[in-house]
Amino acid sequence: MPFFHGERGHPVGFGAQCLQGLLALSGEQGAASVVRQFAQQGRVQNLAVDDEGTVTDIDTVQDLVRAERILAGRQNGLAA
Repeated sequence: MPFFHGERGHPVGFGAQCLQGLLALSGEQGAASVVRQFAQQGRVQNLAVDDEGTVTDIDTVQDLVRAERILAGRQNGLAA
């Protein structure tokens, strides 16, 4: 599970042992229940990443403006 500055991000990578739980999901149900199950078993590995995009979600116009700023900074070789 990726983390950027202590914030959980995406995408989450899943090992083969998660297959049955993932296949049991239906509809728009996310994989949070699978992650939670394996976390309770101590089987989730956290990975610190240096990519703000892992925690960038675009739900509003303000979010889009922020994401555009991040992308522009990357294209210019600057940190956003």
